[in-house]
Amino acid sequence: MARRTYVYKLRPSRAQETALVRTLDACRHVYNNALEHRREVYRTTGHGVSKYAQLAELKDVRRLPGWEALRNVHCHPLQDALARLDRSFEGFFRRHRAGERAGFPRFQSAQRYRSFTFKEWGNGVSLDRDRLVLSKVGPVKLRLHRLLAGKPKTATVVRKADGWHVHIVCEVAVEPRDRSITDAGWAQFVEMLSYKASSAGSQFVKVDPRHTSQTCAECGVVDPRSRRTQGTFRCVACAHGANADHNAAVNILNRARARPVVEASENVAA
Repeated sequence: MARRTYVYKLRPSRAQETALVRTLDACRHVYNNALEHRREVYRTTGHGVSKYAQLAELKDVRRLPGWEALRNVHCHPLQDALARLDRSFEGFFRRHRAGERAGFPRFQSAQRYRSFTFKEWGNGVSLDRDRLVLSKVGPVKLRLHRLLAGKPKTATVVRKADGWHVHIVCEVAVEPRDRSITDAGWAQFVEMLSYKASSAGSQFVKVDPRHTSQTCAECGVVDPRSRRTQGTFRCVACAHGANADHNAAVNILNRARARPVVEASENVAA
């Protein structure tokens, strides 16, 4: 099994955007208060505070007067804030033990804390056609430019410069192959390239590279004499000159664009 991330642009209403900002603020508030709690306990006792102790305390804090804002947010994003803080401390101590420069975990401003996570798909987050249903927020419209593949596991809502996005992590099955072919380095490279292209929303197409270094990207004449040196291409027919690798790359791109859509789609990762 492998994990693949799908990214979609969200289009929340004004009320939903207010709820998203409220969730971010609540998570940041939990993060900063938990950080202050750890620092204070260490100053007074010399001992640290575990993530599990703070998770247990979070349940009680949400019931206290004055903490109503936390009750308006699903528990998973709040728990994720504590998990992030714990990872920050783990990284700090790991770098400190290794003798590296170790910056102590910092308080988070609204500009720095820009995402929250639902750690269990179906618990506070789900997908209903072209709507991302978020607990305490509602069904948020999203641009479903491609369908999910595999089993959704987690969802992270991110606030970016161009608006809100969701990163959905899915668990997908990796088909076994004959690892006599796939043991080769090129096969592994092609598989990874296909995965990366799919994750980025791009199209991956295989083309026949034969004679691309001997073909003129301008007139299409194929002649080995045009490849003057390892780095120089000069067409014997039209005198077109270019870097040899660039000329070959243009030929490969043109071949990919010329392939029928149906044929090309067979080599696009799901």
